[in-house]
Amino acid sequence: MAGIRHIVVGFSGCGKTTFTKELLKAKPKNMPLVVYDINREYTKEYPKPFIGFSEFLDNVSEMENSYMIFEEATIFFDSHRTEDDMKDLLVRARHTGNYIQLNFHSFSSIPKYIKNLVDYMTIFNTGDSEKDVTDKFGKGKIYDAFLEVRSHSNDPEYLKGANNVSIYRKTIFVYGGA
Repeated sequence: MAGIRHIVVGFSGCGKTTFTKELLKAKPKNMPLVVYDINREYTKEYPKPFIGFSEFLDNVSEMENSYMIFEEATIFFDSHRTEDDMKDLLVRARHTGNYIQLNFHSFSSIPKYIKNLVDYMTIFNTGDSEKDVTDKFGKGKIYDAFLEVRSHSNDPEYLKGANNVSIYRKTIFVYGGA
């Protein structure tokens, strides 16, 4: 599990947090967990007090062999300093042994260059247009996966809440270099 960089993208309420909590079940017991959780959705899994994103980023920048979740990841790419720190964290993930998950609400909030820095992208339904996706990532695996998910947007069995683990088999995974 270590040395993996993963993006999860989907609109509010689509199941990103539930999906993330399911992934947490596979985390090795001895692997430290850190969660930036502005909405306090992971208090059971990570009961530590909430701290601001600059302090959080300072704390995780030197960590190794840890499981890191950045809920509402957009804010970590809003300033030049934190954006550079995030790039560094993602680039070094393989060498530090960190599992890093970044959760976004839309494709338009994901930095364009990031697809070259991640290993996996899990795509849920978003409010993005085809243009939003192609402007960021062109027409490739990510675009195809976006269209696949969107084509099932009215299919409750395909896009139902992530309460049923079997739904994850229908979640689209796109591998790095897409």
